[in-house]
Amino acid sequence: MTAPYGKLEGDRYVLRRVDTPRAWYHALSNENYLLQISQLGSGFSVYRSISGNLVTRKAWPDDDAGRFLYVRDRDTGNFWSPTVWPVETNTSAFEDWFCTFSPGSMAWKACRDGLAAQLRTAVSLDDPVEMHQFIVRNQDNRPRHLDLFFFLEWVFEGAPGELGRSLSCELDREHSCLVADLDVPPQYRYCQTGFLSASADLIGYAANRRDFLGQPGSISAPLSVRQGICCGLPGKRLVENPCGALQVRMELGPSAEATVVFIAGVGEDRKTVGALRRKYADLSQVETQFTRIDDWWKLFTSRQGVSLPKEWRELEDWTNSWLKVQVEQNFRYTRWAAARGYRDVLQDSAGLRLLDPMRARDKILEALSHQRADGHAPRQYPVAPWESHDWRDYRDSPFWIVYALEKYLKETGDTALLQLPVPFFDKKAPATVFEHARVAMDFLWKERGSHGLCLLGHGDWLDSLNNAGVKGKGESAWLSMALCYALREMTVLAELAGETALAKTFQERYHELRTLINQEAWDGRWYLTAFGDDGARIGSAASPDGGKIFLNPQSWAVLAGVASPEQAATVMQACDDNLKDEAGYLCFTPMYSRYDPSVGRISLWPSEGGAVYSHAVFFKIAADCLLGDGDRAWQTLREVVPAGGIISPDQSGAEPFTVPNAYMGPEWPRHFWTYQGWWTASADWALQLIVENMFGARAEYGGLRIDPCLPSAWTEARMQRTFRGSTYKIKIAKPTGLCRGKVRLALDGHPLPGNLIPPETTAGLHEVEARIDKI
Repeated sequence: MTAPYGKLEGDRYVLRRVDTPRAWYHALSNENYLLQISQLGSGFSVYRSISGNLVTRKAWPDDDAGRFLYVRDRDTGNFWSPTVWPVETNTSAFEDWFCTFSPGSMAWKACRDGLAAQLRTAVSLDDPVEMHQFIVRNQDNRPRHLDLFFFLEWVFEGAPGELGRSLSCELDREHSCLVADLDVPPQYRYCQTGFLSASADLIGYAANRRDFLGQPGSISAPLSVRQGICCGLPGKRLVENPCGALQVRMELGPSAEATVVFIAGVGEDRKTVGALRRKYADLSQVETQFTRIDDWWKLFTSRQGVSLPKEWRELEDWTNSWLKVQVEQNFRYTRWAAARGYRDVLQDSAGLRLLDPMRARDKILEALSHQRADGHAPRQYPVAPWESHDWRDYRDSPFWIVYALEKYLKETGDTALLQLPVPFFDKKAPATVFEHARVAMDFLWKERGSHGLCLLGHGDWLDSLNNAGVKGKGESAWLSMALCYALREMTVLAELAGETALAKTFQERYHELRTLINQEAWDGRWYLTAFGDDGARIGSAASPDGGKIFLNPQSWAVLAGVASPEQAATVMQACDDNLKDEAGYLCFTPMYSRYDPSVGRISLWPSEGGAVYSHAVFFKIAADCLLGDGDRAWQTLREVVPAGGIISPDQSGAEPFTVPNAYMGPEWPRHFWTYQGWWTASADWALQLIVENMFGARAEYGGLRIDPCLPSAWTEARMQRTFRGSTYKIKIAKPTGLCRGKVRLALDGHPLPGNLIPPETTAGLHEVEARIDKI
């Protein structure tokens, strides 16, 4: 039997084998700098965004670019890497090797050839700097003479390409570092001076890729490493690809230990770079940074903790640590560290409000400032100041304003935010936050088609349904359901804002639209997903080719209260009958047999075409919880989350500590294979669902509602919930055979009249006992 790759151990994943199905990545970052790095050392870094400043070469999904450290014995000429790759492909030459993924860092431990080594990597909390700390101990009774070579490849893409570019790479002797400086006009300067340095004296350097690797050369055996000397030549600017490579020397007596730190990062100019180098060449400063990083993540992940039955220990560890890490990284960088997807920002904010409400608030306000005065919002807005908004006509962006706002306000009770002035993107005079939400609803309400449903445009949430509404006639059943959800919430927000007449209007619109959806989009056993520009019913049992049933409208018919109880039961059964897969539920089925220009790339696109798209699966789990089906919700969670143990790493290729973007469906050649991990709003939904829907500690305007929906076999569960300045230690008890029921609460030993804990509770730590019985 093949040994497992590794195991979740508390807040760490310990990887014992390097030969994972594909490289498993970690996201290490602060608010401005992201390093995505794998156990192989492969990966890349960006300053703020890929579109603004890709710092080092991105070769994903290949592994030939990254940060590679070579350890060479000067007496024998032998060399190896603590990450194994790129020198070797397995650990057979190592006495011991493992790689530890921690929330804010990575660490490799390797023993071979009489040396015990540790490499630790992290991004500073304070500066756009990555730290690679190498500690080695001589276990021999003879002296060891080592050379270390550290190698990466500069890019500095971001400034408009038509300007031309000149990247100079040379040794800055004044600041004792190798500098890569992009020469662009001042208005496009964006921290585009990169640097690479070390805490030890530099023996050699290379600034050109070919000079370091040799010709022909490879990252597995670079010429400089084989010969034991970096050439010390500057880069060749536009002629060949640049790099950063340093050589330092270590002398180790018997049983001696030594430490070297390699420092890479960016600055505004050489003066800034020099100051950063001086700061991080101090070994004590680096050690302090590692400690502060660990402390920050321990505090951050301590919020909203759950306790599961012992057989689900890995799921518990994942929920209490890595799920929150993924939420935070998504919040900082949305998807692939690119321009800010509008829906991404708002869903990430909705997830983060459980962990850091004030930062979620700031991001919601940032998003509102990119909304137009007519209520529409962009598909994406830029990070780099010279870039422009993406105004392609995707229609769901305005909806997510109300969704994120509702979640934040319920969590914090900060209803004064509704009156805060925020400017529109195209109008200098500010409007209140409530006005931003109102015009978003008005936009969706006015922009409807012949069936009375919301226009589809270039796509709703389902981006790849990108041709069905481009002529301005296609309509989205899903977006109409989402609008129903928002109108229901806006009814309450209007009352909070003192807009009683508007509250009545929103309520009337909700009932009108709900009736239209059931008249026009009900297909007999499930709901359509859309009408095409040509009037074709997309997502109908009568569809001539693919896409006869879509998951999203079935889930949202429940979430938005569109479906009657009978219809809700029918559509959930239809999902089980038609869309169920071992990794969750398919986004739609069947796949199209050929490209269909009337629907668009969904008839080709693998991560949504006949696949389990994780984000949509969490919508489905939310619907199951709302219907009280804790067994189906829990089973589906286990299926779609790698830590659930149903889909193996060999099947998916995914990091076991993340929620992947999507799993390929059974009609694809490699069933269960995933597109990528980390970057998906699925993490935000998963956190909210576990805390508020499954464990039932749900934020409402009037307080904290305790309304669990748990698997019927469980008899108890525990969680710690922070809410409006208080921390509640909640113990849930229930009989077997029951998922949801009548909740009786005791707060600090005193019974409450219902299952709502009022927000007036004194700040501090409180004990909550929740007993669930049959209604």
